[in-house]
Amino acid sequence: MIAGRVNADLEAMVPVGILRSQGDSLRIHAAIDTGFNGYLSLPSDVCDLLQLETHSFAEAELADGHVVTLQRHMVSLSWSGRPRESLAVRAEGVPLIGMALLDGHSLSIDVKKGGDVRIEPAGTPTN
Repeated sequence: MIAGRVNADLEAMVPVGILRSQGDSLRIHAAIDTGFNGYLSLPSDVCDLLQLETHSFAEAELADGHVVTLQRHMVSLSWSGRPRESLAVRAEGVPLIGMALLDGHSLSIDVKKGGDVRIEPAGTPTN
């Protein structure tokens, strides 16, 4: 299970460990974005810090209707305590977790400041 909190801006935030080539990991906090159908977005400063190489480019339509071309990178994540490869797009702002990364998982959010955020494999029994 991945556990996080709803912040003061009512963003559902969870920690994500990005595995580095040196063997350690960089821990970031990312917002859940159900309107983002990709995997993960990372700001340029994080991509540069991790020295991520460009994997490919993709066009994306933003919420305001603008179409932009984004760099994509392959990253290794610690996801529910296990390594997982994922695509990440370079985009400014708060890191985002999209629906593709959540595929196969259940998401629970207590929508209030300080509320619990839980991500677990789909079909996990609840108490």
